[in-house]
Amino acid sequence: MARRKKKRNFKSLRGILIIASVVVLAVGGMAAAQRSMPQWSLLSGLGEIKDALGDLYGYDVTAPSASQKMVSGEGEFEVHMLDVGQALSVFLRAPGGECALIDAGERGDGEFVCGYLESQGVRKLDYLIATHAHADHIGGMADVVRQFEIGKVIMSDLPEGLEPTTKVYTDLLEEIAKKGYKITLARPGTQYNLGEAIFELEAPNAQYQDLNNTSVVTRVTFGERGFLIEGDAELESERDMLRLGREVSADVLIAGHHGSSTSSSQKFLEAVSPQAVGISCGLGNKYGHPHEETLDKLQKLGCQVLRTDLCGTVRFYTDGQKLRIETER
Repeated sequence: MARRKKKRNFKSLRGILIIASVVVLAVGGMAAAQRSMPQWSLLSGLGEIKDALGDLYGYDVTAPSASQKMVSGEGEFEVHMLDVGQALSVFLRAPGGECALIDAGERGDGEFVCGYLESQGVRKLDYLIATHAHADHIGGMADVVRQFEIGKVIMSDLPEGLEPTTKVYTDLLEEIAKKGYKITLARPGTQYNLGEAIFELEAPNAQYQDLNNTSVVTRVTFGERGFLIEGDAELESERDMLRLGREVSADVLIAGHHGSSTSSSQKFLEAVSPQAVGISCGLGNKYGHPHEETLDKLQKLGCQVLRTDLCGTVRFYTDGQKLRIETER
């Protein structure tokens, strides 16, 4: 288990609001100063971002150990890899209707992701997981928080000095604060129930200095089938998962970093041993994702590769034993 981190000595959001209000008044923004919620758009300084995070992080919130439930055999567990171009968004649903969303694409994808969830009859997300703070993963998440009830928001703990000051990040924090939610830190080894399924957090396992490696890696099991969703976790994070003995085996892998060669090491792929690999990437993207090096490895392992740029949204279904796959095109 990861070593429990001491609570940081942050100022309260009330203090942040006072500072923000003084700044607004100084420039004549009287109307903005009267708002009851913190002016996150003014939090351009890294120190103020850190202070605000101190109030949002639920340091004392620990998850109970998940209990293994017998799969009833009625209905299927679903994993939807949404077609959000050169971004990532993965929707999970248990047979009982319990739902989770991992990432929400770019800023412009928020309307699409929310519309997709609505089309699936979703009114509440039991879990919302932001793998890491890059815009192609959290860009549409503020819209999701604004539109849906959220049971628990899970994010990784960022190392000192790595907290972003981007607008997509501060917009997300603003919406979380408006709803009165707390952020639960992703602690490797922690398990949660999603209906009859269990998901366990496998990473991040260290204070990495690259945002990609701060990605929350989630392993979901339903009956005898497993799914591993990497976010943008790269070789360093993969190596640490193996070194620490994290459970990464899965029937389906949502490949790290859009199929980049900076992820999907040979040893990691062999440890996962996936039957199918989903890659979220944009058609003709400027990064060349997925890289040929990654595709060659997957071909040699005999994996079925499903890419959103070629297949559109990809849906995986399992009754706990059999696995079936549907593609949009």
